[in-house]
Amino acid sequence: MDRENRCSLAHFAMECVVVENNYLSVNQFDNFAQRARKCEGESCRQVIKDMVNTNVQQQEEIKEVCSRSPEQCQQKYGYLVEQWDVFDRTIRHMAKDDTLPSEFKGYLSAAYTLGMEAEGTVAQQKWTKRFESMGFDKETAGMMAMTLPALTNGKGTKQSVGATKSNVSINQGQQNKHIPGTNEYKIASDAGLNKSIITVSPQTLLQKIGSGQQIGNIPIGTPGSKERINYGHVIGNYIDPQTGVSIPTTNGIVHYSKSGVHIVPARP
Repeated sequence: MDRENRCSLAHFAMECVVVENNYLSVNQFDNFAQRARKCEGESCRQVIKDMVNTNVQQQEEIKEVCSRSPEQCQQKYGYLVEQWDVFDRTIRHMAKDDTLPSEFKGYLSAAYTLGMEAEGTVAQQKWTKRFESMGFDKETAGMMAMTLPALTNGKGTKQSVGATKSNVSINQGQQNKHIPGTNEYKIASDAGLNKSIITVSPQTLLQKIGSGQQIGNIPIGTPGSKERINYGHVIGNYIDPQTGVSIPTTNGIVHYSKSGVHIVPARP
C-alpha cells in the first residue's frame, strides 16, 4: 500500500507528515491503538508492554546516536524538534478517544514524557554542532551546549527555556491540565486521566526555578528536562494515577518545553 493510501486509512490521518521515522511515530501509535481496541485480558497487557518496550528502545537509540555524532543526530532525528507539535496533537487525540482502553490511555503521559526527553536530546546536539562551526573543539562545544541555559539566560534561542526566574514563563495550556475548572482539565478528566491538582498560583512557584534536583539526563532548562523542587509549603494535591487517591504535597515537578514550563504536584 502506498504512503498516501496508508495515511488516508490511519486513525490520525492529519498527522501523517511524520509517518516513517518519528519517535514512536503517529503510525506506530496508531498501530498500537488498533491492537488495543481489539484486545482482551492478557493480550491487552501485551500491547502496552510492546508499546513501552518500543518506546524505550527507540529512546536509547536516539541517545546513542546523538552522543556519538551531532551530525548523524541532526540528520536522523532533527525532525523531532521541528515536528513536536504533531506528536503533541497525536497524544491529545488519543487521550480523548473513548474507543481506547483506559490502561492504554494511562500510558500516554509516560510516552509524552519520553518524547519530550528525546526532543531535548536532539536540541542539545544541534547546539553542539553550532558551537563547533564557530571554531570550538568538540568537547568544549558539548559542554557549552549542556550549560546553554546559564550561558544565554534564555535569550536568542528558541530551543532553550533557561532555568532562571527572570526568563521562564508558565506554559498555560499544559498548566491548565492541573487546574480544575479549565477546559484542559475537563478534557483530561473526561479521558479518564487522574491529574494532580495545583492549588496555588503557578506564577508564585517560579521563584524557585533552577534550585531543585534534575530528573533524568537532560540539563535543567532545556526542552524535555524535568526538575523536582520541594517548595516548603503545600502547593496542591498529588493524585495517584492508578488509584485516584489524593495527597497534599509540598513537592512539584517542573516540566520544561519550548513554550515555557508547567508545574505538576508530585508524590510527597
